[in-house]
Amino acid sequence: MAVMNPPVVLNDTLAIRNMGLMNSQIKMNLWMRLNLPLAQKAGLKIENVDAVSCQVSVPYRHGNKNPFKSTYFAVLTMAAEMSTGTLCMVYLRERQPSISMLLVDVQGNFSKKAVGLTTFTCEEGEKVVAALNEAYAASDGCSTVELNSIGRNEMGEELCRFSFVWSFKVRSSK
Repeated sequence: MAVMNPPVVLNDTLAIRNMGLMNSQIKMNLWMRLNLPLAQKAGLKIENVDAVSCQVSVPYRHGNKNPFKSTYFAVLTMAAEMSTGTLCMVYLRERQPSISMLLVDVQGNFSKKAVGLTTFTCEEGEKVVAALNEAYAASDGCSTVELNSIGRNEMGEELCRFSFVWSFKVRSSK
């Protein structure tokens, strides 16, 4: 079922337009309110997204903490996932034929307590583009990509590291 489609490239016109939308705090707040209300309630914020990277921050605050006086692991996981998923969405949104994405695996390692603002960075846009082109070229229209996100505190110290495996599938034409 290989699909004839122009290749997805870094910084193509569609991706640039999507980056503009995702870097707009007003538009992303509205989108999160409608689609990811828990992320908005936790205070997740897309700090920056470009062709190859995405940074998402999450504050340490009352609603995000655990009994051990640090940020709850699930809140950290949510922010890390958003840094990888947003980078995928930059290249997926409005693409024709459309591609669905599904998270199929998560791994996380924690090295220090998160007790302040934590910023997650995924710098693997090239891998996203390669996986999307692989999906368009594959006979079954599927591919997967493993994306990594590193969480750092305000001093730049690594707090945690996550690996997410995303599956992409080209949707059939209707």
